[in-house]
Amino acid sequence: MKKFYDTAAPLYDLLKGTNIKKAEKVTLGNEEIESFKNVIELAKKDVRLAIPRFDKEAPQFEIETDASSLAYSACLKQGDQVLAYASKSMS
Repeated sequence: MKKFYDTAAPLYDLLKGTNIKKAEKVTLGNEEIESFKNVIELAKKDVRLAIPRFDKEAPQFEIETDASSLAYSACLKQGDQVLAYASKSMS
C-alpha cells in the first residue's frame, strides 16, 4: 500500500511507549480517528492477493518499492495482480 506509514503515522505515534500486552487504554483524537478511517480505505483497495502464474503467457513479475525517512514498503506484482506486499517502520 503506497504511503501506508504516512497514513498510519498518527496511530503508530499513539501506541509508542504503550504496553500492548497489558492492554493499556489509549484515547483517540480527531487526527487518530481520521488516520484510522484512511487506513481502512487503503485496505479496502488493496485487500486481494493473487496466486502467481507460471505459464508461458503469464505477465512478468514486478517489484514496486516506496520509501521515506520513516518507513519503506515493497509490493510483488504480476501484471496488475498483487501477489504480496510488506512494509516496515524505521523507528
